[in-house]
Amino acid sequence: MNIRNIYTFLQVASSENITKTGEILGYSQSTVSVQISQLEEELGVKLFDRIGKKIVLTQYGENLVPYAHNVVTAVEALSNFKVAESELAGTIHVGFIQSLFDTTFQKIIMSYQERFPQVKVSVTVESTANLEKMLAKNEVDFACLIDSALENSKLHEYYSKHAKVAIVTGNSNPLASKVVLDPEDFRNQKYIFMEDDAPYKVEFQKALAGSHVEVEPNLYIQSCSMARKICEKSDYITVIPRYSADKSLREGKCAELKLRDHEFFQEVKIIHMQQKFITPQIAGFMEEAAKGFDSILS
Repeated sequence: MNIRNIYTFLQVASSENITKTGEILGYSQSTVSVQISQLEEELGVKLFDRIGKKIVLTQYGENLVPYAHNVVTAVEALSNFKVAESELAGTIHVGFIQSLFDTTFQKIIMSYQERFPQVKVSVTVESTANLEKMLAKNEVDFACLIDSALENSKLHEYYSKHAKVAIVTGNSNPLASKVVLDPEDFRNQKYIFMEDDAPYKVEFQKALAGSHVEVEPNLYIQSCSMARKICEKSDYITVIPRYSADKSLREGKCAELKLRDHEFFQEVKIIHMQQKFITPQIAGFMEEAAKGFDSILS
């Protein structure tokens, strides 16, 4: 049995697309199809069904995935037998949300490159929703993001830890002097939000909606750090992970607002597709990312 056919099988299972698999592996579309056909012939079963433009696993294909992972893992372990981390090469594709990238990436990449100096790292900074879509298309190997409980059974949590969400405003805002606020206090304020589907912003809006208070942003900004800086100089309100505001709050440059009977939390996560083959290079970056996140969430 040709190990390349098994690699190709796992890649098609992950991307659900023959053309995309060819692009990732450097094969023509016909080569990918031939390799899958060869594997199906050897096993005597059909591994994929075509549904429109998508190619999806049959039940035989679903059953084969864990065995294929075991084979690839064993081959990878043999190829890396006695190979030091410093000698491993290749490219990994990493996804970050902006706030985690701004707060932790420098520390993470420096630690990682000490361990894996030969490995190239391609980084994409995107919203949580877009990163999850990119994972499904195999455009990133794993993603570092903030979300609530995972609902997609095809995703695997490598790391998950509580992250407090803060309501932040400038000291010039009259609300900054109040110890505790009621939902009505948040009416007719000026807001800066991240992307529309940011999970922490959605939770804040839900909490106020229960008291029939609706809030809409005056500004949309992808960067939590930029939103915080604007708040420091104005009476805008923003809702961001607290680790993005910790330094400014400690230095008294802005104020944290407390909504009565509410605390907001999300989960900082490192996630990848269940079927993703995790190389030592990928595992090493996730290990360093987890250490970096622990340092800001402890």
